[in-house]
Amino acid sequence: MFLIQFIFFADAMLDPVDFLSLQAIRRSLHDLPGSNFFQSWEFTSDPCGFAGVYCDGDKVISLNLGDPRAGSPG
Repeated sequence: MFLIQFIFFADAMLDPVDFLSLQAIRRSLHDLPGSNFFQSWEFTSDPCGFAGVYCDGDKVISLNLGDPRAGSPG
């Protein structure tokens, strides 16, 4: 049972470089007034579940950090 849980956890871990990069991005950006886009960016959980973060395995493959309808890139 422990081995199965360990294997699952090992597969779910994000690449350390990607993890640190996401932390740097988060520190440099702030929500617009009235937005809570970064509310899900709590680094105690899997970053692949963050709003706008798309992963394939342990690598971030895409970020969507804006809404073109609001005049921000995305």
